[in-house]
Amino acid sequence: MIVGTLIEAAGDRNHAVREVVATSLRRIAKRHANLVLKNMYMYRMRNLKVKNVLVWQLHFLCHAVSLAANDLPCKDLCMYITER
Repeated sequence: MIVGTLIEAAGDRNHAVREVVATSLRRIAKRHANLVLKNMYMYRMRNLKVKNVLVWQLHFLCHAVSLAANDLPCKDLCMYITER
């Protein structure tokens, strides 16, 4: 649940908030990459139109998650999540 809330906050107007959220999600992704990826996918399915700043944050998070997961399906899913 907290991961979903953090993902929603990743598109905040305040740059400092976005940085803290992104750092928190990257830390969580190091141990629970699938959980973060699953929540990003669910968020993307619920919100087909997302702000550019959030797409940018999701892109960086996907990169961190794919490095943690280190598998091709994860990278493919990340490509979908960050499509506009």
